[in-house]
Amino acid sequence: MPNDGALLVLGGLRQGLHTFKPAPEYNFIRDNSNNYIFVLDIDEGNQWSFDVNQLKSELSAPLQVNNQQFHYHRESGILHIIGGYMWKADQSDMKTFGTLITANAEKFIQAVKSGMAISEIESLFEYLQDDRLAVTIEDLLVLNNNFYLVMGQWVDGQNGALGRTDFTQEYTEEIRVFSLNPN
Repeated sequence: MPNDGALLVLGGLRQGLHTFKPAPEYNFIRDNSNNYIFVLDIDEGNQWSFDVNQLKSELSAPLQVNNQQFHYHRESGILHIIGGYMWKADQSDMKTFGTLITANAEKFIQAVKSGMAISEIESLFEYLQDDRLAVTIEDLLVLNNNFYLVMGQWVDGQNGALGRTDFTQEYTEEIRVFSLNPN
């Protein structure tokens, strides 16, 4: 991503791909979301990590989601992270997050490398909650300063084994277009 050869890795599952078979009952196992953000120096072979569980819950939970979308704006160095599906911060159930998180990627990478204090790392993020962004397994395109959130779905509850009915799922069947005001 940034010009210094570093790669930023975040979100997803540590358990691998979910199965959607009749067993196990739950395909997304609690505590198997990736709670680390990794900084990889691909030129030198070094790596650093940061446990997002140290952050306040409105940041830590959406930074651990599966199937979020992102956009890295090369000129400004800003990383945008939108939506995704994972466990709520209190681990009570799963949901699709309606979040937009932005950060200057280079500043964040330097913060992780240097072991910056948690409060200082939290100050690097901007956070927005908007249910219109609660989408997972979609595509995100950026053209002429407009963001296009293409298709995807919203899931509330543990999207489990075939035949379960204790969750709600809805496909967006739309393209959501928006722009960001830096203020």
